[in-house]
Amino acid sequence: MWTTSISFWDDLLDPLKVTFDGINKQILINTQYTSISVKTDIYSAMKRWLQRRQNAGYLRPMRAIGGDPITGGIYAGDIYFLTNGWQIVVNSQVSVIGTIYNDTTTSPVFIVNSGGGVQSTVSNLAYAYNTIPVTVPSAALIADTVWNTSPDSYSTDTVAGKIGKIDNIQTNVNTIVAVTS
Repeated sequence: MWTTSISFWDDLLDPLKVTFDGINKQILINTQYTSISVKTDIYSAMKRWLQRRQNAGYLRPMRAIGGDPITGGIYAGDIYFLTNGWQIVVNSQVSVIGTIYNDTTTSPVFIVNSGGGVQSTVSNLAYAYNTIPVTVPSAALIADTVWNTSPDSYSTDTVAGKIGKIDNIQTNVNTIVAVTS
């Protein structure tokens, strides 16, 4: 009797909003709860459940990605995945907050029993960009512009301007050679 009391002590000190059934690979949302956070009430609870008794012997129910710091206290959004064939069982109306998928596309995330229902609330971190429409000139227009622009029109501070001055020097040298010959 004493061993049984000690083994359930963790459950008394840290009651979970979900029950993990390792044999059937099911996470049952306890019916007295109407709102469940995937991060806190399922994923964090799973980590604590695995530390209790012999639960670490079961296949891991979930994994997560995201949560990485971006800048200034902003973090990438969390995404959770059910793994190893686990599913979430819903027996009452519940609001699930967070993004959760199943690693396999063949199994649904939720098993909704009679009288149960899921309202899912997800949020994603997104960035907004202001864009200005840009018209890209055709290759022919670029070529025409390059070939029809006099090198003299460029400032001598630019590469094109320096090339123009070199061309002018070459023209002047050719003229001098022609005159003196």
